[in-house]
Amino acid sequence: MVSHTPTPYQHSGPTSSAADRAAALQDVLREAPRVDQADRETVLAWAARLQRLGLYVFPVQAGAKLPATGKGGFRHGTTDPETLAAMYTQGMNLGVWLGASGLVVIDADTPAEVEAYRAWWRSVARGAALPAPTVATPGTQDGHHGGGHWWTVADVDLREVPEMDLAAPGAGDDEPTATATAKTGGHYVLLPGSVRTDAADPAHPTYTVTGEVQHNRAGTPGVVTTVVRAREKQAQDRARVRERSQHYLEHVAGRGGAIDEWTEATPWSEILEPHGWELTTTLARCGCENWTRPGKSDGSKSATAHETYTCTADMGNVLKVFSDNAAPLAPVRDTGQGGYSKLDAYAALEHGGDTGAAMDDLNMVSGQFLDPADVDPTTWPEGWAEKWERGLETLQAHQAAAANLRAVDTGLDDSELWEARPWLGEVKRLAWLRAADPYALLLVVLSEVALRVPPQYILASPSDVSLNLFTMLLAGSSEGKGTTSKLGRKLVAHDFRGEVEITSINGWSGQGMGKVFTWRGKGEQPDDWKPPHVRFIDSEASKLINLAKSESSTHFAALNGMFMGEEQGAGNSEESRFWQLAAHTGRGCVQLEAQDPVVGPLMTGDALDTGLTARLLLARPWLPVAARQEWKRQRDAGLLEDRHADPEPVVIVNPDHFPRIRRADGLVPFPTAPEVLNLLEDARLGLGGDRDELTAHEGLRRRKVATLMAIASGEAEVTMEWWHLAGYVMANHRAVIRQWRKDHGAREREAVVAKLAEAASREDEARAQKMDADLDRVVEWLRALDPQHRDPEGWVKWSLVRSNGPGRRWTNDHRDKVRQTLEDDPRVEVEEVARGHRLRLTA
Repeated sequence: MVSHTPTPYQHSGPTSSAADRAAALQDVLREAPRVDQADRETVLAWAARLQRLGLYVFPVQAGAKLPATGKGGFRHGTTDPETLAAMYTQGMNLGVWLGASGLVVIDADTPAEVEAYRAWWRSVARGAALPAPTVATPGTQDGHHGGGHWWTVADVDLREVPEMDLAAPGAGDDEPTATATAKTGGHYVLLPGSVRTDAADPAHPTYTVTGEVQHNRAGTPGVVTTVVRAREKQAQDRARVRERSQHYLEHVAGRGGAIDEWTEATPWSEILEPHGWELTTTLARCGCENWTRPGKSDGSKSATAHETYTCTADMGNVLKVFSDNAAPLAPVRDTGQGGYSKLDAYAALEHGGDTGAAMDDLNMVSGQFLDPADVDPTTWPEGWAEKWERGLETLQAHQAAAANLRAVDTGLDDSELWEARPWLGEVKRLAWLRAADPYALLLVVLSEVALRVPPQYILASPSDVSLNLFTMLLAGSSEGKGTTSKLGRKLVAHDFRGEVEITSINGWSGQGMGKVFTWRGKGEQPDDWKPPHVRFIDSEASKLINLAKSESSTHFAALNGMFMGEEQGAGNSEESRFWQLAAHTGRGCVQLEAQDPVVGPLMTGDALDTGLTARLLLARPWLPVAARQEWKRQRDAGLLEDRHADPEPVVIVNPDHFPRIRRADGLVPFPTAPEVLNLLEDARLGLGGDRDELTAHEGLRRRKVATLMAIASGEAEVTMEWWHLAGYVMANHRAVIRQWRKDHGAREREAVVAKLAEAASREDEARAQKMDADLDRVVEWLRALDPQHRDPEGWVKWSLVRSNGPGRRWTNDHRDKVRQTLEDDPRVEVEEVARGHRLRLTA
């Protein structure tokens, strides 16, 4: 295919030539033939008149808006009639490349956008009425109607001028709900006479001339002036981009970790181009590059690739996708975030969204971060030093957070938690030796501490609640759930005069739970009966979750009662035996292990309203890829030699440290500082009524954590210190929930995409079957055709297929596809002739 490097229209006379050219264009446009009714020669002769006036014309798919020129799209626009004729076939629409043709077109697709343009026109034309559109557009069935194109002639090079929205100035700070668009540069519009098969009104499918071609004459609005100023601003932005980029490379680049270094060294083109993305001819308003998605040939914007310290809007290294058809990259509104970082985009395109796999592929080791001491803000341009200072505190917090190598990042420096007491520091050290998350191990340790506290010890007022703790470790198969649980159980012991018997039960029923907690028979409590201490384990939480679907299940009622410390009971009507246990006379903790996809009903569905979710504390035992790489580095360096040693207990639960003052009912509220109780009373802290079941009762869970950490430390009061430190555990819990929700949403989207792909595959198969059937119809029709319709050599005009053959009811687009497919069919020979195509049977 031949294309010409565009030379913008040049006038040979004085300024009045803009008016002359506008008038000449007006005359030609008014004589536009309708492309689906006129013959090919008539359409091309009319297009040649436009080309002689400097318009870069190209063919567009019949009945549609997409260029029919393949890769390069509108850039194949040409002023050479012979080149256009070689590309054009009967019935195709025509388009014009605006920037190369020296044209600006105001595009308003709806009545609301027309009103926006009218308001802009009045604001710059001192109240003058808006003229009729040069070309009335047919709209589309998806909502566009009542719009038009206002053409304006320019005598300047507009090829690199960005498009811009036009709305009345001074309307307020809010973004206008509808705006007209000034198009030039790397944009195109369809020419009059073109037809849309998806027109809003099928009876009026044509682009029709209804008004004049404008030019920038005295007293008229400065459309061209406006877009030329936009080009000048773009040039200024590019200059600033170059300046900022050069400064960044000289003073900042290369000081970050592996991810930063790769990001700095890798342009967006290396990430996008291998996957079929193409750079457009326009820049975004911030000076960054616009890109067109694979499979789209019109050169329009599908995404903007921002670069750190080169973007005038300070967006950073972010790819903002706007197209719904750029899979696997999703548009901004669906990602739930501001866009894709370079690493995220690389992971999505190369590794199905697996960032860890992408980092492995790129041989990255994380944990290396920019040291603020390496940066000299005094060398930066005006305003940058202040910006750096504002972000310094956040940067340092992220450094500290990453240094902890946690499964989820809360954005907090939690070093004070692990340094508060020696046993907490040991929990973190042992977690690292086993490549486990410290919060996951801490939850198991606190659960084991609770199991060793006599059941009569409860939380202090304002609510009498048990210290029974419910925990759940979330991770995939073989990702450390069982290892973390077993390690945590080894780290807690007790120093009681009488042995405390802790029973472990794997899987249970609600009635079975009642039986565990009570003695058998209707009689009084036996003398040798001891309050049970029961560890309920479910390594396949799906068993428990499935019971939520059964209305007769007693599981959740029994669990919720145990969390609060309420009385337990069960019965067997056949044997007339009952088991009863008064409140706070048994100790039970639940330790769940679950894989992420399994807990969907617990977090979002059937089990959410059972109340169990509001009583769980969550953690992830499995460290991310970057942390595990650091762990492997230390292991290989011989820094983790004692990782296989059997650990000694780090917490000894000693009853000598417990308070002795009992209430009349025999219960012992664990002493809590007045300021903690006042805080609870004032804020209520989610003790109930929270709309989000995953965060309801957060105050109770936090109080249990604070109390159990005080007990593990051998202290006899819950102080504000413990309340504060328990906040880190709750922050980690919330971060796990947020991450799960994000991952769950991604899984749901993948399921939807898979369904859509399956449906698309079925549609493709149906289309293929229809195509095969239509090919057979053409062949059979040819065989049965009266000889009088054939020439002496057996050739039949393709137009007969449309007028008298099986193609009578086909769309133009489908007829073209059938003809193109027939060219590869061994049963038929197809040949292009002067006025279309002809075909004949090969045998």
